[in-house]
Amino acid sequence: MRKIAAFIMAGRLQAVTVAVLLAILSVVAPPLTLLSGSVVALVALRKGGTQALLVIGWGTALLGLLSLGVFRQFQLGLVYGLVQWLPVLAFALLLRRTVSWALVMQALGMVGVAGVLAAHVLYPDIAQFWQSVLQVSLQDTLQRVGMNAKQASGAIQHMAQYFTGIFAISLALSISLSLMLGRTWQAMLYNPGGFREEFTHWRMSSVLAGAMLAVAALALLLHKALLVELMIVGLVPFLMQALGLMHGLVKQSGLNVGWLVGLYALLLFATLQMAALLSAVGIADCFVDIRSRLAKRS
Repeated sequence: MRKIAAFIMAGRLQAVTVAVLLAILSVVAPPLTLLSGSVVALVALRKGGTQALLVIGWGTALLGLLSLGVFRQFQLGLVYGLVQWLPVLAFALLLRRTVSWALVMQALGMVGVAGVLAAHVLYPDIAQFWQSVLQVSLQDTLQRVGMNAKQASGAIQHMAQYFTGIFAISLALSISLSLMLGRTWQAMLYNPGGFREEFTHWRMSSVLAGAMLAVAALALLLHKALLVELMIVGLVPFLMQALGLMHGLVKQSGLNVGWLVGLYALLLFATLQMAALLSAVGIADCFVDIRSRLAKRS
């Protein structure tokens, strides 16, 4: 990974090449989208917004030309650059300026919540839109895994009610992980160990944690789709905080790294349950400062 980061930082051409190549490969391996975004994050964190914008501009133009040649649609490359790279750039610049993961995650959560609210205000029937999109993309898949047409339609209708929030949390997690990877690469090259020190010692404020608990309580009591969407998007910063906390506790306690491997394995195979549990741990940490308490006991 260090060699890839060094190659990216060798020049603009190299950065554009890696970003575009990873974007193309992400069509068959979607997780590579995170690495594509981390290229932009690395350039922005190290060289600033102007250089990162040039990488995005050239990369978007190349993707546009490729999509024009393959799909006869130049706008596909443009959409990728706007949706995947520009948000990463914005939050990378915020991190570069503030060096505060708490502030970056707070901003990310607020933007996500504002985006969900704006979508519902501007498009009151947005659930119908998502239902039509999911009907085209998922109906056949659900029927192939054993559902009949009625069951598949019912599942899609239910999913569509929450899909604005699902889309928002997917984008928020993508930005967060790309930013983390970019910061990791930067630390590898210029500040070994710096990312771990940064990421394992930040906490959101107890005020925001209290607000999140209030939204979660309302969502569970009232069963309103909008409240559920706001809850799942608002939990992203606390999920990230919990991951940083776990990394810090493993190092602080001298535990084997296998504990982290197990954590991520559980997160992969029981995503919803583990994400909910970790988010709860993150919220609790805002009130009780788990790191300090364990340090005092040690």
